[in-house]
Amino acid sequence: MSVNANLQSGLHSAGTVSKEALAEAYHPKRKFPFWSLVKHGVLLLFCFIILFPLAWVVLLSLKTIPEAQQPNIWPSVFEWGHYSYAWNKIPTLR
Repeated sequence: MSVNANLQSGLHSAGTVSKEALAEAYHPKRKFPFWSLVKHGVLLLFCFIILFPLAWVVLLSLKTIPEAQQPNIWPSVFEWGHYSYAWNKIPTLR
């Protein structure tokens, strides 16, 4: 129903509008945003699918060589020496 229809249905004989009709006209009952939640869920799933491998590669580059062969994701010690080694040994990075 439109705002005018809601207001006219709540008119009293004196021409005043009831509080219930005013509340219904300006604060209609909202539907549950099911499709909005589904869209956001799909977007979050795709973000996870894209960002998880990138995070895995970065965390793997910070592990020691023996630790990289273990199934844990988070390194116990962050080894930053791999980056300096690559910077110094690869001639195209200079």
